[in-house]
Amino acid sequence: MVQIEDGISKEMGNLEYGQDDECLCCGFKGKGVGVHFQVNACRGCSGFYKRSVTLGLQFRCRRGNYQCEIKSGTKMCRFCRLQKCTKAGMTLRTKISGANGGVDQHLVNENTLTPTTSSASTAFENKQSYEPNIDNTASVIRPPCSLSSKCTSSNLSESPSPQFKKFHEECNRAINAVKSTFAGHLLSLNIYNPTFTLTCLQRMTICLQEYFPKWGMKPKEEIIINEPIKFGDFVTFKQKGFLMQSQLLMSLPEFSGLCYEEKILVFRIFWPRFSHISNVELALQVFGNDNPDCMFIIKEDIAFRIAEDNVYPTHFFEDVPDAKNKFMKPSFEFFINNLFRPIKKLKLEKIEFSFLVLQMLWSHKKRDGLSENTIYLMEKIIQLASTELHNYYVYEKGLDNYSWRLVEITKLLAESTQHAIMMRETFLMAEIFGLFEYSFIDNELSALV
Repeated sequence: MVQIEDGISKEMGNLEYGQDDECLCCGFKGKGVGVHFQVNACRGCSGFYKRSVTLGLQFRCRRGNYQCEIKSGTKMCRFCRLQKCTKAGMTLRTKISGANGGVDQHLVNENTLTPTTSSASTAFENKQSYEPNIDNTASVIRPPCSLSSKCTSSNLSESPSPQFKKFHEECNRAINAVKSTFAGHLLSLNIYNPTFTLTCLQRMTICLQEYFPKWGMKPKEEIIINEPIKFGDFVTFKQKGFLMQSQLLMSLPEFSGLCYEEKILVFRIFWPRFSHISNVELALQVFGNDNPDCMFIIKEDIAFRIAEDNVYPTHFFEDVPDAKNKFMKPSFEFFINNLFRPIKKLKLEKIEFSFLVLQMLWSHKKRDGLSENTIYLMEKIIQLASTELHNYYVYEKGLDNYSWRLVEITKLLAESTQHAIMMRETFLMAEIFGLFEYSFIDNELSALV
């Protein structure tokens, strides 16, 4: 009798599971599936559809054949996923203010998201030797108008402003230059070419010695303090570092030996953290550690002074309204208090700073898309660099107990990651509220943190 009841209960359990609704987009079965946007879909697909249509995102097919498999639990091509949501019948109803002041309901026409061709999928012609990681090479293109709550049907058809066109062209040039650098060969070091093999930490130290002079900073006596500049000039200055960072990495044999797609993936994880750390090191090289104030480099001849009382400049950019400046203030405060001041207090030596940069490059949790050989290489480099730093502390500096200093360096790695996340979230919110005309987070080399 007990066996019969157990059999019945199992059959009832299987029946209940079989009654779970199935997502018409990705095939997921479970309690999270329901009617979303007029279609039986899971929360993941419905949220993805809403974000894509609301923000007006346009994707490229990662394989290029527009027939990618959309299956729950796997990495899905965003273009094909959006197309499948559309074919399933998803419709997002939004309220747009009409000319008469009333509120009318319109259907957002997501069918305008047409396929766009891309050469990224043809980076490798020999598919038998290596299968490209399509999830890390697809790019996202932003439309000229930021689809915030303030956008209406009238300004959606407006042409891009000259400032947007200029930024878009400069951004494309910078991205193409970085991609060309990664498609090339190992770059030779100009300042030192030894006849013997260097260690990973020594190579990073030499590469950084060559990296910072390329910024072309003026002497500290000629640098203008607290002088607002145009936001576009600041972006151009940062884009200059974009190419320099790619050249820095391509001077390392360990990095240049990676395949193209792995270079792109590692670079997207590396540069958001390194760019701000390098700004601190650049400022300390120009102004020194003895200066009680924090000097934030804006351009080759302009810097902002943050005094010990933490009174921040009220106007960073002359062409940016105060609302946008205030929007970026929390992340800037985090940068000063959690990165700039601790680094300045530690007075990192060259080998210590190089070890920190090596950690940023090879020690991270995002390993999807990396081969087993690359993961092994990353772990081995960190192990060798840690041993070399230990020998430096013990034999060169004569330190028996250096644990506190090593802990502080490791904390900087965590703080740099947290700051990169804050910056990405800040610019994402800025796009949602329509504070910027162009996107800083949706391109082929955008931050991956």
